[in-house]
Amino acid sequence: MGLISFPGNAGPRNVLGLMSGTSLDGLDMGLYQIEGSGADVQMKQLAFGCTPYPTELRTKIRAAFAGDTSLICALNVELGQFYANESALFLDQLGSLGQVDLVGMHGQTVYHIPGHSSLQIGDPSFLAQQLNVPVVYDFRSADIAAGGHGAPLVPYLDRLFYRSTTESLVLQNLGGIGNLTYLPKDSNQPLIAFDTGPANGILNELAHQITKGEQEYDHDGKISASGVVQSDLLETLLQHDYFGEKPPKSTGREDFGFQFVSELLEKFPMRKPEDLMATLCELVAQSLRLSYQQHLPEVDKVYLTGGGALNPDLVARIKQAIKPIVLEDLPPNPAFDLDSKEAAAFALFAHERLNNHRTNLPEVTGACRPVCLGKIALPS
Repeated sequence: MGLISFPGNAGPRNVLGLMSGTSLDGLDMGLYQIEGSGADVQMKQLAFGCTPYPTELRTKIRAAFAGDTSLICALNVELGQFYANESALFLDQLGSLGQVDLVGMHGQTVYHIPGHSSLQIGDPSFLAQQLNVPVVYDFRSADIAAGGHGAPLVPYLDRLFYRSTTESLVLQNLGGIGNLTYLPKDSNQPLIAFDTGPANGILNELAHQITKGEQEYDHDGKISASGVVQSDLLETLLQHDYFGEKPPKSTGREDFGFQFVSELLEKFPMRKPEDLMATLCELVAQSLRLSYQQHLPEVDKVYLTGGGALNPDLVARIKQAIKPIVLEDLPPNPAFDLDSKEAAAFALFAHERLNNHRTNLPEVTGACRPVCLGKIALPS
């Protein structure tokens, strides 16, 4: 009941995956050929691109985090138009390769209440009409309705493509928020996944505030590398309630975003900006150490993904914090590359939604049962 059948069930399909994260970098667009379903699914990346948010649009998104309903209403349409226009341009540039059958659109998260609700905006109707294909969107609500957090979701893809029988692995993503997937080498042991806490979001927010909007992020970690970690402040920040919670757990910019950074600057006005950046960078590294020590069995290797993997200072701090665990970049994979993993996940979820295959992981999100993720917008 409530399931929908589509012609060509299980593909092959060319699926466009769209991801816009809490770090506000922009829109990731990945085109994938996907066939099969469940454990037999096969993916191949055809193309990937990323377009930054225009300054005015990014400013509106930042303002929307404060909860202005009129702005959120207008932004829902503006983002939908932006996603549609950029997707059409991306596909047009691919020529004959840019044929698409389906879109999976995550949308822009503007608020997340763990275990209660999660709001992603960007009206999918514009994509459905402009590309003339079904669009799957709002991937978190069904899991929340089943009692889950609606996050994290990407571990479903991680389990399919990275599980090893010789090593227990952590796939650590550093987007606006940090999240991990633990894949034990023993198939009898459970997969574990949760949000580790802050990542690029607080670093980008601090860069924005201390440069008065001139920098949206700490390029190559130069600001943090020039600072000195404030040990007393770091100890205080590590007392945040989130770090003491047990999985399943999830968080967002509501905990580690504008307000977090603004209060930091207000309470410690005499600290040098570069020292604050170094301290927040170390906070991210130490939050990973705590997550591994408190919630994971033995870890052999950590693969780092997301924008934070491109920050040399942050990577160096993480390596030091988690010793003797080995830290490496994600190995090559024909299904997707280092930058496109999250876009690939939502392309896969869209494909499986049309297959009526359940893709949440209740042991990860806390849901009471497996459910199909995503709503479907159809072209007229």
